[in-house]
Amino acid sequence: MIIEEITESFIRLNSKGTRLNSTELAIARLAFQWPGAIVNEFEITLKDYANTDYDLEINVLVRFFLIIGKMKNGGNEKADSIFNLDNQDLMATWKKSKKAFNGAITFLKNNAGIESSKWLTSQYIITPLAFFFYKKDKQKITENEIGGLMLWFFIITIYMRLTGRMSNLDKDIKAIGSDESIANLIKNLYEDVPSFNVTPEMIRGIYSRSNLMPLLRVILSYRDAKDFFTGISIKTNNIGYENQIESHHIFPKSLLKKQGISTKLFDDITNIAFISQKVNNQISNSEPYDYLKSIDEKRLESQLIPTYKELWKLPRFNDFCEERRKLIAKAINDFLDEQLHKYSAKSD
Repeated sequence: MIIEEITESFIRLNSKGTRLNSTELAIARLAFQWPGAIVNEFEITLKDYANTDYDLEINVLVRFFLIIGKMKNGGNEKADSIFNLDNQDLMATWKKSKKAFNGAITFLKNNAGIESSKWLTSQYIITPLAFFFYKKDKQKITENEIGGLMLWFFIITIYMRLTGRMSNLDKDIKAIGSDESIANLIKNLYEDVPSFNVTPEMIRGIYSRSNLMPLLRVILSYRDAKDFFTGISIKTNNIGYENQIESHHIFPKSLLKKQGISTKLFDDITNIAFISQKVNNQISNSEPYDYLKSIDEKRLESQLIPTYKELWKLPRFNDFCEERRKLIAKAINDFLDEQLHKYSAKSD
């Protein structure tokens, strides 16, 4: 049976209630039409990305490849029009797709400070960025455009705008394909999100599940935040296991439990700082009132830790969290305002 017939069979199954992924069907068809490409091109590229701490699904890369293939055919064709190309054209399309995808990941790492794909609320966030770099190709990218992309990225991270919403992805791809790509991308944000302003009330919840955690980590990096004791940057490219940065509970969970604090508040994002693994072990179950006093105040401020010592006492845990919410919200809003200013500033 030829691949088109197999695909049609899958589609018929889908119509009877079996939910299938169109990108997975495209992968099967691509493997048939362009032998060796999945293993020799896509999977090797994904391994290269994984080596840089971007562990991505093949569906994300193939979907972008299909978008670029559609552009090669004029942009008005169906997504499967790429299969009308011969192998030489498929390879040329792949090289352009890979170059643009590389540009998007480089932007996320070097500009946005997203050092790992684990910090992304959706891997499909890469797709509009990659399409922007595909469209620009060898053209100059302005500071306005960088500011616009940064603003777009962090706003959709805050509101998880692309998480499970392919319609928004298509909407943003269409915006980037227009003559006023960044302007229309930002216009989509104004239409879809309630505000560009983060309130203290939004800075709450279990840190490991919070969509704001990546943004907090990035903002602290921009503030040149340091490990409390060693003074080492909290960026994750440190050498040596003992210097690797990990999440630290400012108020130890065991002490909060004895204090009768609700367990769901132990892991609140406001109770998390970033320090080296070695230091985290040394602090152990020490009370913050005891160990924070020995730390340089500038290092505490760099991680948005309230410096009013009374708030470091166990009975003041809730007050500490409320004060730190305000500090984090202000830092996020200042950061977003800076990106908006870069986007809105007149080009030279």
